[in-house]
Amino acid sequence: MVEILCLESILLQRQNDDVFQMLNLVEIPEA
Repeated sequence: MVEILCLESILLQRQNDDVFQMLNLVEIPEA
């Protein structure tokens, strides 16, 4: 159970990182 939660949190964090990078790429030209 704990291992599954750890895997899920890691996957969520990687997803958030991908989204954050995409947002940065989109926002850079506006700055």
